[in-house]
Amino acid sequence: MTQESEKTQRSTRVSQRDIADKLAISVATVSRSLRNDRSIHPSTRARVLSMAARLGYTLPDGRIPGDSRVRSLQVILGAPAYPVGGGGELSGYASLAGQQILSGISEAASSLGFQVAIHMVGPDDLDRMASAEGLPIGLREGQISGAILLQSLPSPVVEVLRQRVSCVSVVHHHDDPSIDCVDCDQAAAVTDLVTRLTAQGHRQLVFVGFGRGRGWERRRFAGFREGLFQSGIVYGPEMVLGLGEGLPARGELMRLLDERIAAGATALVCVADPIAFEVCRALQDGGRAIGGDLAVTGYDGSAVPAGLPSLTTVEVPYRDLGVAAVRRLIRRIEEPDAPVRSVLIQHGITEGQSTRRKRR
Repeated sequence: MTQESEKTQRSTRVSQRDIADKLAISVATVSRSLRNDRSIHPSTRARVLSMAARLGYTLPDGRIPGDSRVRSLQVILGAPAYPVGGGGELSGYASLAGQQILSGISEAASSLGFQVAIHMVGPDDLDRMASAEGLPIGLREGQISGAILLQSLPSPVVEVLRQRVSCVSVVHHHDDPSIDCVDCDQAAAVTDLVTRLTAQGHRQLVFVGFGRGRGWERRRFAGFREGLFQSGIVYGPEMVLGLGEGLPARGELMRLLDERIAAGATALVCVADPIAFEVCRALQDGGRAIGGDLAVTGYDGSAVPAGLPSLTTVEVPYRDLGVAAVRRLIRRIEEPDAPVRSVLIQHGITEGQSTRRKRR
């Protein structure tokens, strides 16, 4: 028996009751969510779709008897948004951000007469998806009108998908220049953060990232450099703290932070909220005053864990990204030869205690 047939057999054993039990909702709610019934709140539909994909439930092909107008969109969930490792775990699009994107996708698709199916791609699936035979059955059999790509996928997989259907990516700018992308202006958002910090008197800032050169990290680092330039600050290599593939243990992280503080750093611009949260925990363990000894900013607008101060961060309109992705994809389906577009949604900035200096 092949790996795919085994996976198919496992998926047929998952019922709507299993999904309902996992989410503590009724089977009727699950059924209506899978049909994209507009009487169900978009956030609930997003939770059901996500759980169905996670459990391996075989979603409908998008056709309702007697209604040929209904079409189907496939959401392809790829690798986590942030690497996991070291002393801290970083969540990807299984987070609240991912639920908000799916909520926007579900809401927009329903209003435009489309149904949504989700396919979660694990590490073992990537090699198979690099050929047409490894694609989800709906894509192989022509039941899908278009695909929305969430998170990063390898170029060979993107190329196979693009050859089958129209595709739009959310946040991640793939190497394939023919893929439309919906995002907020990540560089401009970080520039905004930096200029706010320099306006508060900070002159020695440090960009804290993984240092692995991922596209989204490069764009945010470019915004950091631009913010320094606009503030009249000369950039130097000491203004970057690369953490490697994953977060180091908290003691090692505090050692790295102490080195930067001793060198005069007064503000840390973290590439993502999960890093900022772990930085704040390390500072607390080391007896440092967050916002007093060291200002900390993040990126994403994630919910702040208990015990940490509120975070100054870029507020990403994830639901709006999901809505815009559906609209862009439908335009791409209708006009497959139209020029490739990058759609940028306006970001916001949340001011928190992590940059609030104590009055002397």
